[in-house]
Amino acid sequence: MADGADRSEQARPRRAPRSAAGERSGAAGRATKPRNGRRSSGPRAGVVPPPPITSHPGDLVRVGFWRQLGSSFQRDPASAAIALGQALLPVVVWAVFALAMFFVAVTAYQAIERDESMEFGWLSEEDLRTLRNERAPIDIPILRPTDNPGGNKPGEGDDEPNPSDQPGEGGEPSVVAPRGLKLGPDRREWALRVDATGGNDRKKTAISRGLAWLTRQQHTDGHWEFSDEEFFPGGSGWPTWETHTGATGLALLAFLGAGNTPDAGQYSEAVDRGVKWLLRQQKSNGDFFEFRDLGRYPHFFAHSVATIAVCEALALSGDESLREPAEKAVQFLVDSQHPSKGGWGYMPLNDEKAEAYTWVTGWGLMALFTARSAGVEVDDEAFRRASRFIDSVMADAGAAYKNRPENVPSPSLTGQGLLARQYLGWERDHPALRNGVERLLSAEEKPEWAPGERDLYGWYFEAQVLHNMGGEESEQWYAHLQNLVLDNQAGGPRSRGKDTNGSWHPEPSGPRFDVMDDYFGRLYSTSMALLILETPFRHMPVYPPED
Repeated sequence: MADGADRSEQARPRRAPRSAAGERSGAAGRATKPRNGRRSSGPRAGVVPPPPITSHPGDLVRVGFWRQLGSSFQRDPASAAIALGQALLPVVVWAVFALAMFFVAVTAYQAIERDESMEFGWLSEEDLRTLRNERAPIDIPILRPTDNPGGNKPGEGDDEPNPSDQPGEGGEPSVVAPRGLKLGPDRREWALRVDATGGNDRKKTAISRGLAWLTRQQHTDGHWEFSDEEFFPGGSGWPTWETHTGATGLALLAFLGAGNTPDAGQYSEAVDRGVKWLLRQQKSNGDFFEFRDLGRYPHFFAHSVATIAVCEALALSGDESLREPAEKAVQFLVDSQHPSKGGWGYMPLNDEKAEAYTWVTGWGLMALFTARSAGVEVDDEAFRRASRFIDSVMADAGAAYKNRPENVPSPSLTGQGLLARQYLGWERDHPALRNGVERLLSAEEKPEWAPGERDLYGWYFEAQVLHNMGGEESEQWYAHLQNLVLDNQAGGPRSRGKDTNGSWHPEPSGPRFDVMDDYFGRLYSTSMALLILETPFRHMPVYPPED
């Protein structure tokens, strides 16, 4: 048995002992079978192979960067250099990106500190507008047929100013004496009374619905936005100029126009929060604009309407805490006026930056007139300079007005120019003012709520001009306009993101570049419609009633 056992033991092959890792030792360990079924030669005893080259920075750190790098360069310098470049490429890219962002941030900060536009040089304003699918600034208003009796196409034959359109000898502006704008003595009382235009019960309801709509669109911090998909559909058809200062100021004017102040009225809480938000945006130099819009086209529109809102709140409430912000805002406006040409543009102007526009200047002047109504001092020289610019853009001896001297007259800007003339000192019987008013009252200029004809912007200024003039024809014109506005107030849902109930729809202006709906949207249209409805009681007429 012993011998048989020995023979049996000798015949059985011996198994190689397992190592701690579970592998065969000895000869059996010299050839192992990997998982893919192929046999490969095992490592020779006592030889440790270098770790594989890797392009991931984390792997390099884990295996010892310098050790691997030296070993790899000894074995295959070319491959090692490529792998090193791949490993460092993300670091280099991020470093370049960080430096570029630092440069942009420093440039932006310096531009804001200097109060200049951020112009880096590689894209023009026209290129930017093309990339953003936007239209050019409002430089070329389109004429209606009656505004171009010579038959020229817009922009043709108007490069050289007509001598009859120029100011008097020596460049003296035609201003007589700037007037202070007089607010309605008690706007709440005026809003409730019935006057000769009729329909005031319906009008009161429309104003109430419009203000309720504005209240629902106010953000919790007190501001409004022109294009706010969170609250309401825009619908203008074009990218909206974004300026929360401008939206907040314009909405506040609609509330203030109906007698609501920060401390009185049905919507006093909304007004108080809106005014406080504006004050938080004001910079140390008095500027209200919050720099949200690329190109900053609405800068001085936004600053001017915010200034009007703060000055009206001061005048109506008597809250003296608003006086210093109002004074600073007025001073910034005066400091930004062109020192010789007198207008306002898209940025503070000087002898090198001389691009002033009537539509911007008109709002700036209204801010100065309103400031005087609040007891804020404004030097007459600011009005004289502004009058010089108004002289440079007049046509037909002052009966019509253009956006810039090289443009052609526009119905909307004619109303804005004539209103400026009334507050700058022209009397009711001034020949040019009379001629301009006759044009506004003509059948060709009768307001129409139709595509390409609806013009809330122009009607807002024209209504004020005719309100100042008074008379039966002016009242009939306004009654017609009031009915158009009332007939077109929107109904619809009040749900978040779809809220239109009580607003006015924005509509594309067609070829009319002096119509603003396309640029500002639903909140703008609603605010302007409310201001038109408030015209009879918002301001006192400039001239006494005619006998």
